[in-house]
Amino acid sequence: MIRIAALVAVLSATAALAQSNEELDKRERCAVRVAIAITGRGPDAELMASIDPQAQADALLDTTDFIERYARFINTQFNRTPGG
Repeated sequence: MIRIAALVAVLSATAALAQSNEELDKRERCAVRVAIAITGRGPDAELMASIDPQAQADALLDTTDFIERYARFINTQFNRTPGG
């Protein structure tokens, strides 16, 4: 009986660890996608460690990476010839 209880405890802990790793992988994928979509660069350590990377989207809009990327996009839309 003790062995069964120990086995159940080990299986339960293993399932919790697997779910934890799955959640961590999901958050890391989200951080990568958000960072690349907004700034065109990979996420920094702070964004990777964030529990909710989507909540950091507004902060990414204030970065110089986003501002420069958006400015280049607008420049290509309004200028007919390439410029410096």
